[in-house]
Amino acid sequence: MTESPNARDVDELRRRLDRLESRAAVDALMANYAFGSDRREIERLLAVFHADAVYAVGAPFGTSTGHAAIAATVRTMWSGAEETHHWITNVVVDELEGDHAMADAHALVYVRTAAGPEGFLSAAYRVACERRDGAWRVAEMTVRTDWQKRVGFADLLPG
Repeated sequence: MTESPNARDVDELRRRLDRLESRAAVDALMANYAFGSDRREIERLLAVFHADAVYAVGAPFGTSTGHAAIAATVRTMWSGAEETHHWITNVVVDELEGDHAMADAHALVYVRTAAGPEGFLSAAYRVACERRDGAWRVAEMTVRTDWQKRVGFADLLPG
């Protein structure tokens, strides 16, 4: 005969499940940030952020607060980049307590500028996420560019 779970066991399972679902939500936020950016889907990108979120991307773009300011910053970035591809990796949720989470991630980003040159950059993200009204979103995202390299892909082709 199997023992039925007691209330403490059930509560522990609920906590563990919530942690797993919360980590998956943070991963999804990072992926949707990349897809929204690369596909120029401003609604998808903004859906990652709370309405009062802070988006700090450094010079020359600075810090933006709120959806309207974030959208303006992103559109300015898009105007200088004809094409981008973000590969966000190593997402680590290192602090998760209740409705608050902190995550780090790295990205390798391909950029083809509006002027034509192509390059890669490596970026690091520090992301504060909050669950409000049952939905996880970014409350603050800080992006740091670690390095960038212009690459002439046409020079690599044979012939």
